[in-house]
Amino acid sequence: RNVLKKSVGGDGEREWSFGMFDCFGACRACLFLMLCPLLQFGRNASRLKYLDRRGLPHPEGRSCVRRSSACIVHTEHRGELRERYNIGGSGASEFCTGCFYMPCALAQESRELALEE
Repeated sequence: RNVLKKSVGGDGEREWSFGMFDCFGACRACLFLMLCPLLQFGRNASRLKYLDRRGLPHPEGRSCVRRSSACIVHTEHRGELRERYNIGGSGASEFCTGCFYMPCALAQESRELALEE
């Protein structure tokens, strides 16, 4: 689950495969995220859940949007993704990331998932 072979620290954690502001490296996805961040969040959540349950890429990569506070739900989802890939961070940093940089965070998460798919 470390497709790019990022170095792992003594605590067993690593950095994200793509930087927070690397969302501009995938321009089409970045534009979609700026216009529809909650749809991308729903897709990322669905893809992660499918990978966890079946160990395979989601056949559609889509899901409906959860109906609750995006920042709070995103914090939980980002934590699950970090845990799956042993990426460092904390709940507080995830909450702030989701509230202030959600489109960039969603792009980062989507690209991380794509490495396993």
